[in-house]
Amino acid sequence: GLSATITQSGHKPGVSEYGSELLHASPYLAGQLRVRKGTGIILLRRVRTADDRPVVYSLDYLGPRVATIFLSLDRRIDSLFDMVEQAGIPIGSSFAELVPESCTKELARKLSYKVGAPILALRQVLVDRKGAPLFYGEDYFRPDCFVFTIKRRRNEA
Repeated sequence: GLSATITQSGHKPGVSEYGSELLHASPYLAGQLRVRKGTGIILLRRVRTADDRPVVYSLDYLGPRVATIFLSLDRRIDSLFDMVEQAGIPIGSSFAELVPESCTKELARKLSYKVGAPILALRQVLVDRKGAPLFYGEDYFRPDCFVFTIKRRRNEA
């Protein structure tokens, strides 16, 4: 996950802002998480840091299975991947979209960045090894702090 990415780039990962709330899944989130509209889910909001510098704003919408694990813990969660794996759920893959966007006032405030400057939005659904959604995430990256590398391979017929 993101904590590992920050560590691998030679920096110390951290979280400077942290909050969570119970939501009812909108039609869009219900579709992403494959639950019924109105199902109770958890929104986890975090400003992720590298060496105490804000670099990513994360919004993670936890499906019921992951929300139950989250609610059972009496501590702050820095890594959702670690939390899920420590609960015995093998992580499968994610279906992700990386899109350039214009930095909003809220994102600029949270990330100490410029309003209107380009920012990278990563939207993804993380699934278990059987393909069941675990959570849907939206991560907003400062593009001056990350380089994304894509590995592609051809599927064999």
